[in-house]
Amino acid sequence: MDLIEGTEEVILKKYGVLLDSHLNKDFYEYLCLLVLKRFYKEDFKDLEKPIHDIPDLKSGSKKWGIEVTYATSENMAKIEGEFIKYRKGCKKSKSKIEQLGGKVEQIGITNAELSISYPLTNSTEEKAIIKKVFEKKVKKIKDYQKDGFQNLGVAILHPDILIPFDNFQDYYQKLFLDIQNKLNSFYHSVFLISSQAVIRFDFIPKMNVKTILIERNEYRTITILALQLAQNLIKIEDIKITK
Repeated sequence: MDLIEGTEEVILKKYGVLLDSHLNKDFYEYLCLLVLKRFYKEDFKDLEKPIHDIPDLKSGSKKWGIEVTYATSENMAKIEGEFIKYRKGCKKSKSKIEQLGGKVEQIGITNAELSISYPLTNSTEEKAIIKKVFEKKVKKIKDYQKDGFQNLGVAILHPDILIPFDNFQDYYQKLFLDIQNKLNSFYHSVFLISSQAVIRFDFIPKMNVKTILIERNEYRTITILALQLAQNLIKIEDIKITK
């Protein structure tokens, strides 16, 4: 994937940041699209993001249909909403962010050069969030099966670094399997994506788990490209997958 040169501040000035909440969904979907196309090139070489359609990502050949979901708590979603308002100039939003446990940090001199930190989440809270968003997507599988996709998957995008714990992969594999068994609906694959790795859980035709680590600079590049795509500054055809 072509790298973008320059400091993060320069890149943000040149390419912009998300200032409208309605663009967040596009950003998350493009981020997942780029991760899947980068690390599973053979499976997803013709994967694309349709406009106003379900599932969120799909192959032109109907080989894959992928739903995207964002693993965030209600509190974190409120912080993100206030952060967008703050970048637009609403000064009151900064105190609201702090009341919710977040923090705004200035990394430059403009509102395009701000970062935000969230209150610490423990592994119990994180497990509950991931369980909730996955269960919601499993309940919708039958809606996607009608479209005749050969394989159905769900990409769960985590906003930061997943909290490690013993038997991490075994825990989530069992969690995803138990939910699907309970609802009698199954995805072929589940992709748990964070800023440091993508973990693929296969369930059909056989169970398998594999983790691919993502280098920090590469994830940063993918994030910037997804920001540009969400704002229609570039097209997916402009991006070359080089590895």
